[in-house]
Amino acid sequence: MSADNRNQIDTYAVADAAIFYTRNRARVGVHFRNLTSTEYATRGFGSESAIPGRPFEVLGRVELGFGSR
Repeated sequence: MSADNRNQIDTYAVADAAIFYTRNRARVGVHFRNLTSTEYATRGFGSESAIPGRPFEVLGRVELGFGSR
């Protein structure tokens, strides 16, 4: 193992949630990611750097269906 591969990243857990509403052929959703704003690293490079994980975010989604059911 090379000296550059000795970075250790701590264990973490994040909580996500989603809410959906469907009517006829339309569906609307709201996604909540990292509800607790946990600070974490996704992976490391070298012996001293790491890529931070995504902070709390809210994402919206709209789906429309076409054609016959």
